[in-house]
Amino acid sequence: MEAAIEANVKRGVWIPVNHAGPWASANVPVLKRNCTLRLELITKALRTVLYRQIHTNHQHNQVLSELASGCIYGTIGSEKAYTQIPVDGETSHMLTVNTVQGLHSVTRLPFGIKITATAF
Repeated sequence: MEAAIEANVKRGVWIPVNHAGPWASANVPVLKRNCTLRLELITKALRTVLYRQIHTNHQHNQVLSELASGCIYGTIGSEKAYTQIPVDGETSHMLTVNTVQGLHSVTRLPFGIKITATAF
């Protein structure tokens, strides 16, 4: 777990801080298929105060009909996809995580659909 924390700090995803806001989150290690750890935030307290917008998804057949008119398709690599999106200072402060190595401010979007929907 300490190696996963240090990797996040080295990549600039987490920055060590001395203080946390009222919604400091715990983290939980999740073992991935390739036997590496992904550290997920437990944002239950934060989620209770965030406004969540509801978006409806397109129907499967509607998406397929829109794709039918295309002629060039591609793929985007999604390695650590969420952590490619930076967050602003206020969001970073709200997403402080409490780890075994102390407090860290999250500078990039953490993994999780609900927290992502409210961050934008």
